[in-house]
Formats: sequence, structure tokens, C-alpha cells
Amino acid sequence: MYWQNLSSFFTRYWIFGVLLLIFSPINEAKTYFYYDENGQAVYSQTPPPDNRETRTIKPPPPPAEPERAHKELYERRQYFLDRKEDHEIAAEKSARDKEISGAKKENCKRAKANLSKYQTGGRRLYRDKDGAYKRHTQEKLDQLIQEQQNIIKENC
Repeated sequence: MYWQNLSSFFTRYWIFGVLLLIFSPINEAKTYFYYDENGQAVYSQTPPPDNRETRTIKPPPPPAEPERAHKELYERRQYFLDRKEDHEIAAEKSARDKEISGAKKENCKRAKANLSKYQTGGRRLYRDKDGAYKRHTQEKLDQLIQEQQNIIKENC
């Protein structure tokens, strides 16, 4: 969530930041620093209404190379987008692993139940695709038991 918010912030404001860096020498407004009557520090672009002692603060110098600043901002944005993508991939993998784990548990449970059914009363009647009732032969019953044991080995 933090990376998504940060990425969204950079996506929205990177152009504004670059323009601010490029045009800051043109807009060299003075910044005044003084303390108000309550002792609170005040930063303002206008001098205080009364003649208080103030200090003028100069803005930081513009970047030496606007292209480099733009490139750095782009690289940072790309870094955060890559991190966001990595996080999404990890979340998808985790969800997939959880789903596979649940399916394996369910397969294990069913295979154990089927194995128990085949071992204790496997010669019972079962209904085939046509709706007719039949009994398994001993060979078919052994094959079904072996299949269930293989499923248990894979999933449990």
C-alpha cells in the first residue's frame, strides 16, 4: 500500500517538480523568516506588517543540469514502478501457492477417503456412466487402490 501511494505521488507530480526546478531562477522571490508575537517561527514571501527583525532566505540554487534532474526523477519513478510490479507478482504467486496448497489438501482428503472405501468395501456396487449398477473386478479394485495411494504420495 505504501509503495502504491508513493508511486502515485511521483506519477502525478514529477512534471510539476521538473518545471519547478527548471523555472526556479526566474521566480526568485524573497523568503522572509521572523518570529511573530507568540514566538512562533514564520516563513513568508511578504515582510512582516510591523518593522520586525527579519532574515531573508535565498532559495536553493537551481540544478546544474535540468536534463540530469529529469533523468533522476524518471529513474526514481521507474524504480518505484518496478517495486510495485515486484510486489504484485509476489502477491499473485502467494495467492496461487495458497490455492495450490488448498487443492492439494482437498485431493489428499478425497484420496484417503476413497482408499479407505476401496480397502474396506471395494466390491460394493457402483453406478457406471449408463446408470447400471456393477461391481469392480479384483484387478480393477487393485488398480484403483494403487491410483489412490499415488495421489496420497503426491498430495499429502
